[in-house]
Amino acid sequence: MKKITKIASVTMYIVLLLTVVFTVLTLVGGSVEGDTNETPVYLDTLMNFTYVLVGATLGILILFEIFHVVTNPANAKRTAINLVIVAAVIGVARMMADGTPLKIIGYEGSDNVPSMLILTDVGLYVFYILFGVTLATILFAEISKNFK
Repeated sequence: MKKITKIASVTMYIVLLLTVVFTVLTLVGGSVEGDTNETPVYLDTLMNFTYVLVGATLGILILFEIFHVVTNPANAKRTAINLVIVAAVIGVARMMADGTPLKIIGYEGSDNVPSMLILTDVGLYVFYILFGVTLATILFAEISKNFK
């Protein structure tokens, strides 16, 4: 167990160092020449690093959950309930999403299409819903302490 903790700690510091380096490069690395907007030179590198981190996190999460279900089959019901709740939150966010193209002056890019707008809306609404639930849970926990 001590070896796993050591590996996790070293990995965390390496990822933290890489994140700081990529962030500093993005902030002070200059901007792309000839671009109408100030786009940092290293923005793509930072975004790709972020995608790798999110993908690795999801992969590890899925592997550990599969391992947990295999080693503790009695807890599979809890995992199924959590998946249904996540699917319900995403479903509600999808119903709230709007794919109407935006009228952006001077924007000629390819991302102002219904599919991208809906995807963005779903992400934002999922964030809003989860933030609201988190805030309500914190408030409930703090207020319920006073009545015990």
